[in-house]
Amino acid sequence: MTISEELAKTLGADLTNGITSEYIQEHVVPPLGIEYVYPIFKKYGYTYSRFSDKWIWNEYALRNASQEELWQMMAIASMYWEKKYMKWYKEDKR
Repeated sequence: MTISEELAKTLGADLTNGITSEYIQEHVVPPLGIEYVYPIFKKYGYTYSRFSDKWIWNEYALRNASQEELWQMMAIASMYWEKKYMKWYKEDKR
């Protein structure tokens, strides 16, 4: 398996030609409240807090997002969750 194939399998899509709004909706989970820290997220979704807390994407707005904005949101969310999982992992190992 090539590196490209391995990445596509791990990421759930081949992102070498760009990222799609559908990929963002299916695979990117921003931390709750992020729209108050990074305004770019406010353009494309919001935190929903009622019976269950979750992130809601604005599908229409997201379809009009630039590649740069899509990659930026994916990077910010991914970095957040990587740090969170590493912290939880280290705490669990103690």
